[in-house]
Amino acid sequence: MGQGLLGLALDARYGLLPYVPVLLLAGAGLVGSDRGATRLRWAVPAAAVYYFTVASADNWSGAVCSLGRYVMPLVPLVVALVAVVLARTASRRGVLAFVLMLAAWTALLAIVLWRDPLASNDCAVLLARSTFADGNVYLPNLFIKTWSEGAPGLLARIAVWIALAMAAACWLRRVARGRGGASPGRMLAGTTAVVLAAALLLERWPSSRAAPRFPNALDLGGGTAVFVSGATLQDDYARAAGGAVDLLVRSRVPLDSLTLVAEGEGLLRLPNRSVIALSSRGTRVEVPLTPLANLSGRRGVRETLYSQRLEIEGHRAVLRYATPVSIGASPGKGLH
Repeated sequence: MGQGLLGLALDARYGLLPYVPVLLLAGAGLVGSDRGATRLRWAVPAAAVYYFTVASADNWSGAVCSLGRYVMPLVPLVVALVAVVLARTASRRGVLAFVLMLAAWTALLAIVLWRDPLASNDCAVLLARSTFADGNVYLPNLFIKTWSEGAPGLLARIAVWIALAMAAACWLRRVARGRGGASPGRMLAGTTAVVLAAALLLERWPSSRAAPRFPNALDLGGGTAVFVSGATLQDDYARAAGGAVDLLVRSRVPLDSLTLVAEGEGLLRLPNRSVIALSSRGTRVEVPLTPLANLSGRRGVRETLYSQRLEIEGHRAVLRYATPVSIGASPGKGLH
């Protein structure tokens, strides 16, 4: 019950508010004393019965559709509460800027989810795309059977999100009574300070992610990654249709070359090497690497950057990476 009750609103994978942040304004609509808020409060008991019913189900995240959610029938009521808030406070420039900011975040997330049906059914796909930050540090993961399965810091994340919603509601109620909310600059400074403070608090429970996840790179394991330009990455491989393919390799261990198995149709040209005819059976190729720079991090981590350019003449080519044992990556990852 508790996981569904909070998860329908706040869950990192299937929650509504993290991906439609403009609905955070609805809380302020419930605490008003005007006629619009009074009328809408008559619908709250029925909405609460429906919400608790869905929250008590084991499949509260959605057995058929995920981001569509079973809580969506309540969204019109929430939108009406947001409208009540706007009717009270939108004349204040600071509030208007705050609302537009939340609406812009909502629109950006909506566009991303609209373009990716996998992410729109499970927002874990969206969070996994982040290069540096891990969204699971800031959003509570409530898709669990028991509270004991929760990640460290789960209760803190829930408390922070509730506190942020309550702070927004209290501020908007104060503005509705004619105090504050006139300065967009103060609103922006205050919001920035609150968000940064919340982030610093939640980062006391760090992510299990130990390195960045670059969207255009193939992780070979052991601190070695290959960035590919001129090809399209799909899952754990890159597909090249022909032309120049640039490889940028960053590695914590010395590398002289990458071992590839070249397949496909056409020719493969390597610097200072003979031309290789591609075939469907595959040909083992040693691609020499040119060192570019030696890097040293603040924590003593040392890496070396290498580069190389391949020329592919033909309709398509498959370049499968044969992982050396010294790197420690699992075989089968490849550059197609």
